[in-house]
Amino acid sequence: MAESGRPELAALKQRVDPAAFARDRYGVEFDANGKARCPHAERHNNGDRNPSFQLHKARFKCWSRGCFGEKPVDVFGLVMDMDGVGLADARRIVEKYAGVNGGGTSGTPQPRRSGPSKRVKTKRTPEVQALIRGPFQYYNRAGELLFTIARTDQANGDKSFFCAPKGYPKDERVIYRWIELEAGEDPVILPEGEGKADVLGSLGYTATATPFGSGSWLAPYADALQGRHVILWPDNDNAGRTYAEAAARDLLPVVASLRIVEAPDWLSKGEDVVDVLEARGEAEVRRLVEAAVPWEPPEGPEQAEPEPNPAERSTVAMCDVEPTESKWLSHPRIELETLTLVFGAGGDGKTYACCAIMAALSKGEGLWGAEGTRVPSTCIYMTGEDSLQMLRRRLDAMDANVNFIRGYDEPFSFDAEGFAFVEREIEDHGAELCVIDPVVAFLGKDLDMYRANETRAVLSPLKDVAKRTGAAIIIVTHVTKGAANRAVSRALGSADFGNAARSALLVGSDPDNPRRKALCQVKVNNAALADPVGFEIDQAGRFTWTQGTDLTSARILGAEAGDDERQAGTQAEELLRAECKEERKAADVIDQAKLEGIAQRTIQRAAGRMCEHRREGFGKGSVVYWKLKPEHIDAT
Repeated sequence: MAESGRPELAALKQRVDPAAFARDRYGVEFDANGKARCPHAERHNNGDRNPSFQLHKARFKCWSRGCFGEKPVDVFGLVMDMDGVGLADARRIVEKYAGVNGGGTSGTPQPRRSGPSKRVKTKRTPEVQALIRGPFQYYNRAGELLFTIARTDQANGDKSFFCAPKGYPKDERVIYRWIELEAGEDPVILPEGEGKADVLGSLGYTATATPFGSGSWLAPYADALQGRHVILWPDNDNAGRTYAEAAARDLLPVVASLRIVEAPDWLSKGEDVVDVLEARGEAEVRRLVEAAVPWEPPEGPEQAEPEPNPAERSTVAMCDVEPTESKWLSHPRIELETLTLVFGAGGDGKTYACCAIMAALSKGEGLWGAEGTRVPSTCIYMTGEDSLQMLRRRLDAMDANVNFIRGYDEPFSFDAEGFAFVEREIEDHGAELCVIDPVVAFLGKDLDMYRANETRAVLSPLKDVAKRTGAAIIIVTHVTKGAANRAVSRALGSADFGNAARSALLVGSDPDNPRRKALCQVKVNNAALADPVGFEIDQAGRFTWTQGTDLTSARILGAEAGDDERQAGTQAEELLRAECKEERKAADVIDQAKLEGIAQRTIQRAAGRMCEHRREGFGKGSVVYWKLKPEHIDAT
């Protein structure tokens, strides 16, 4: 988690009376001794009749059941638990209450939310539980079972889904409850998920859904709803709105009408139709369906107005531009709401370093000497190289709180569905950090990572995901061979990897002692470069940050460049010995060298030392031949 000890967060806490905040937002009334009934009273056997929730020195703690953890939490920790959000959203909620950034008047309590907090819920009936748990079976029009999606609940309260048969082809997927859909009357309600469709079906509505959640909408699904009166009911979060927008784009041209259910003010972030049913009953569900409003495309880039006439363009006075301040996960190395690049050679500890960062955040500890918040922060690790089992071993060795770390190791591409998936995971779990390692594993087979225009088409939407969610996203890649004028240019792929990132961190080893490693900042846009941070990985795989280091990016990259050049030269010599015992066209040997990853200039330099040259013809039509010199033939 970002350090609440940072000056800007500490200053924000000073602007908020914690007792007044807890009263105005969650209805918690403290007595003269600083005690109140726990906001999670439903977890207490006696409803917490003897108040166990205490406010002491601006920190909250439930002494009876430990509802907020073993250690007291500050106002940010209270919001994160009660609203089920990450630190970035918690900060925005507190800022709005305190009147920061135009959100109100400092010291003036905001109106208390009507209705229950997200965490105070009516216990779900067995009937509702069965509907939302599945399994969910998908049939075609002929009533034949195509595939089944099942849900499993984990010990920490999270859920995961799997499909049988595994990997059902995307172009053969159908919408849920197809038979009921064709037999049912309008309106057709489209919520975000099969369980919610089943709940609506149990109330007598015609309802459908699409497989695989909020990032799953496909254009062909609209054909099944052609000519129908459709009502969208998305979850109350960014991922839900993104899903509704994707569906609406394809539905508008083919349906008879399209409306959307607007979330009531009392509904917490991330809640849905099932929460409405539990909190207010069937009558409220029916009222919201009746009150659904016609769909209107949201304002944004996709609905942008046409380019203005050049004659109408004008500059903007900078005095009219509202400045913004950077928000940091760890100043100045990792910034929130944007991308950070971590790169280094294979085996130098990139994954170890990212795991160590997550381990600290999962325990609410500060990074690299900074004060922590003591409130755990959720992190997500998406890997295209390592298994989740290996990541778990490393995290356990670092004493990470794995309840706050999530992983994903299945392949997917950064297309519209992939970006929606990343955003949904960050939003649903309130993650402060998402690591994508290596980023090239998610670019898709048809994308050329060395072309700036193609990588920019991936990195720009990924930056937008970071901006919308408030999370920090780390993209990991390798280093290139050879030299470059700037350290950040040694990141593998297009220069846009380095250009898109706000900060770039090089991970590398001491050429004289590979156990000594360092994380060196080689780029930052809005602060001074941080000093290198040392770390070591011992024979048992234990990771330790060290107090200081004399390793620099120049030393790390200089040694690697020398090693790379020597290795490439050796490979070129071996290729010439294998291919040029007899006379060969130089162009054919150069093509073979490129296939084996050897640069043209490297093979040409080696041929200059080892081969006899013969040219046939003149000018552009001439052909050059190489043949090993006798001494090099003997050497083979």
